[in-house]
Amino acid sequence: MKNASFRQWAAALALVGAGSLPASAALITLNGSNIDVIYDDAQPTLLAFGTPTLVGDLITFSPSNFKALATNGGLDIEANTVNLKIVVRDGYRVQSIDFSEGGDYVMWGAGSFVSVGGQTRVFDTAQVPPGIIKPLAATGLGTVNTVADLTTTNWTASTFSDLSGASFANTRELSFSVQNILAAFAATPQGPDPSLALIEKKFVSIDVNVSPIPEPEAWAMMLIGAGLVGFRLRNRSKKTAAQRFA
Repeated sequence: MKNASFRQWAAALALVGAGSLPASAALITLNGSNIDVIYDDAQPTLLAFGTPTLVGDLITFSPSNFKALATNGGLDIEANTVNLKIVVRDGYRVQSIDFSEGGDYVMWGAGSFVSVGGQTRVFDTAQVPPGIIKPLAATGLGTVNTVADLTTTNWTASTFSDLSGASFANTRELSFSVQNILAAFAATPQGPDPSLALIEKKFVSIDVNVSPIPEPEAWAMMLIGAGLVGFRLRNRSKKTAAQRFA
């Protein structure tokens, strides 16, 4: 028995040394003003997006190594997806999520291009997906530089997810994911000058817009107030009518 235990221990140690055991995931929670954000720090895509931060109800990333680069007839496509869980504090509901991102690019050579694609997806974790899927709408792409000009051009992309409808009225947890695709194509040079296409992502912003849910007492006061206003308007109409026929 001792020999068997020793062999098992040695085998496990060998697996660790060989890197065969998967890295253990750790769930990280960020606390905001009206929401909490939970993410898995073992997501490989975090290497491209960077570590998220949460200030108020605004989630941001600062990517430092998310890019596509192609030269002299080459094509490079980089794709990454990051997933977040958004937990809504008691007494609040999410009205919408504004997503925006951006970066810069540089291109040499006619026929070269850079492109941005992907989508955002949000759904209530208590309901069946797909929820709301929005394709990224990118602007600012298309400027071709002259040879040896390394001036970069900025690009942006965004989506808007409206969650103010009844289907999200009682949502307590949201799953929000961002799929990003960057593409760079450098046309085959037609002369002595080289061709190049480089596009990078520099920032990501996810603005979670929330509103307070009125307490039952507040709803009752609102209804009473509306009733009083209606009563006064009705009496005013009766008085006006009486004066006309007096």
